[in-house]
Amino acid sequence: LEVPPKTSSYLPKARGNGKPIYFSYAACGAEDEYTKGNEEACVNQDVESNCTKLEKCAWTGKQCLGKELVEVCSSASSLGLLGLLGAVAQLMA
Repeated sequence: LEVPPKTSSYLPKARGNGKPIYFSYAACGAEDEYTKGNEEACVNQDVESNCTKLEKCAWTGKQCLGKELVEVCSSASSLGLLGLLGAVAQLMA
């Protein structure tokens, strides 16, 4: 996806198979209007210092995303497309 999935602020403590819930309007071809106004959304942190202040967020070196997404995808990035698909499957498992 061009727009990465985001942590759920509506259900911040919710888990699916023991992992945090993420959502993506982009996966369904829609635009996310809600996150634009959410000051605590990881994707709205434009510098590392603001990103790392939020427990649920992690800095990729370029942007702030959900911590689990960064950890799983960064470990799979060296494996190419198959590694990324495996990382997404791991998040969903």
